[in-house]
Amino acid sequence: MLNDILVARGFETQKVDDPGNALALVRQQRSDLMLVSLEFPDEGGLELIRSIKSDPKLKNTMPVIVVSDFASSAEMKLLHQSDCYDVITKPVDLSQLFSAVEGCLGLRAS
Repeated sequence: MLNDILVARGFETQKVDDPGNALALVRQQRSDLMLVSLEFPDEGGLELIRSIKSDPKLKNTMPVIVVSDFASSAEMKLLHQSDCYDVITKPVDLSQLFSAVEGCLGLRAS
């Protein structure tokens, strides 16, 4: 659903439903940012973020926005320590989503 909303807003997207495939994709081709769901099985979303942030080729070039049904205070702390750009909880406030995406891409109005 968020993919469709971002496409309708004019963004180019690629949807990947598996953390392993997502990591392989961003290692093969550059992306401007990544939206990551924490709802992957077996902590896949958190592990994906850790992998991105520990990869020297990605950690400073791949902003990550996390989307989650619920993020506990411990998860929020971990995510911010992982240098995630933003954490958005569901139901998603579209203005918050657009602001975060545009901020990552340097598209905010001055």
